[in-house]
Amino acid sequence: MPRRDTDVTRVIRSSAVLILLLAAVCPASAGTAQADAAAPTIALEPPAIEMGMFSSGTRLTASGRVADGAQVVVVVAGADARESFNRKARFGPIWIASGQVHVAGVPSVLHVFSAMPVDAFLRRDVIDRELLDATAVIGRMAVAPAEADEPRIRENYVELKIVEGRFRFDADAVHVERLPQGGARYGLDFVWPSTVPPGRYDATVYECRGGEVVGRATAGVAVREVGVAATVRDFADSRATVYGTLAVALMMTLGFGIDALVARFRRTRGRRPGRPGDPRAGKALPVH
Repeated sequence: MPRRDTDVTRVIRSSAVLILLLAAVCPASAGTAQADAAAPTIALEPPAIEMGMFSSGTRLTASGRVADGAQVVVVVAGADARESFNRKARFGPIWIASGQVHVAGVPSVLHVFSAMPVDAFLRRDVIDRELLDATAVIGRMAVAPAEADEPRIRENYVELKIVEGRFRFDADAVHVERLPQGGARYGLDFVWPSTVPPGRYDATVYECRGGEVVGRATAGVAVREVGVAATVRDFADSRATVYGTLAVALMMTLGFGIDALVARFRRTRGRRPGRPGDPRAGKALPVH
């Protein structure tokens, strides 16, 4: 009987030791799993961009961490916008206006940065869903009226936005560095164009693996005008009629002023001191 109690005690002690070992190992394993599945991060510098009258662009950096072995895409996008354009049609040798084309369904600003072409590590349906290249933008775009919805219209719109600096697709801009303690650090350095209007924009990092987007993080950047540029824009928004009238009057004044200066220059140019006169001036020429 005493021996049986000893065996039971030994079993209880062994179970207690096993439970303690499991309690010590499981939290560490859980912590490692959480570290491996940590969400990506993103930070912008500067967090706000100030654009003056003569600003040519502001340098902006984005950086953060992702899981080891992941591909990175950084997207800076604005809110969706609806734009209207005059449509031109050829009538014989000349081009004439033939109505308007309305474009909607795509961001007003879209800058996509990666370390390599996105179709090298993402499936086509993922690229289209996340709007990560020009083909996805062309497919997402809504064009009205229906008779104006042609592939050429969609392609020309994207090309126009690229020229304006509103759209950008750079497949050699993000640099990823593996960290000794695990994970990876990415960095992006680019110039924010002065052609982008003021407003608030979102910068999102996509952590990609296995053809999918497995994580993301977003930070905002505010673009605002300062100085004379801000004053002029506020005046134009608050008093559009007065602003338009003054703008027309200013352009007319400049036009007449330049014309008067040119006329004065032409009159005084012929009377410069020391310039030999024309001996025939004021005399009648003989006619044979």
